[in-house]
Amino acid sequence: MIQIIHITIFLILNVSFYSCGSPDKRDSDYDLEMKAYRSFESEDFKVALKYYDELLGRDSLNGSYFFGRGCSYMMLDTVEKAINDFKMSVKLNYMPGSSYFNLALMHTHVEDSVALQYFKKAINIDPFDKKFQKKYEECRKRLEIDSIRQAQ
Repeated sequence: MIQIIHITIFLILNVSFYSCGSPDKRDSDYDLEMKAYRSFESEDFKVALKYYDELLGRDSLNGSYFFGRGCSYMMLDTVEKAINDFKMSVKLNYMPGSSYFNLALMHTHVEDSVALQYFKKAINIDPFDKKFQKKYEECRKRLEIDSIRQAQ
């Protein structure tokens, strides 16, 4: 009987230890964020994606994780996935100006008229950002040139 109690206590302690996780076995969210950031900064975008995927598995309502993963997808030219992540970062109100701007940049690969609308939204949020205005003008000029070509 005493042996069964010891085994039961041992099993309960093991289950508690492993289900709670130990600091050595599971990185904190902050540690994962730093690993994702460092991976991105060192241009190891595929590794950064893995960290952002894990972070989003822990907190699917964190706009910064969607933004970071979107940036990683952007650098890998994975357009549709980047667009989806930037849409989520906008929805979660994370850096809306930059999120709209990145959405616009990604849409320049798909459809300039849609990109133009996102550039406008970025400019409405931050009208003094010269980068937003410059890309808006470039996109507007491309659309104007396309319109003239089609009319000929």
